[in-house]
Amino acid sequence: MDFRSHREAVLRAAERSARDVIRTLATTGVALAKEECPVLTGSLRRDIKLEMHPDPQVAEAVYGNGLSYAPFVNLGHRAKRKDGTFTQVPANPYLLRSLHRLVAFAQGVLRG
Repeated sequence: MDFRSHREAVLRAAERSARDVIRTLATTGVALAKEECPVLTGSLRRDIKLEMHPDPQVAEAVYGNGLSYAPFVNLGHRAKRKDGTFTQVPANPYLLRSLHRLVAFAQGVLRG
């Protein structure tokens, strides 16, 4: 990911409003989540969405998945084998990894 262009976008947004900064950072978070997301069919990656708070005076954003199986990929789960036994499918915390990268990116922007 080209963080330079994202950094410049955050700095331009800071000249406008806190809501624009949050939207720009959350957009960066979505891009990072899509980089981290495991891909079999691409549905999980395509489903990563960004929502801004409906009140234009509130600087709040959320990003993530709405697919029913997304939490099982992100948090791990047990799967039943054909022989009736169970196996543990490990977690793939792509959203958490993207959030860690986003925080590091934001700290870098603040440091200059």
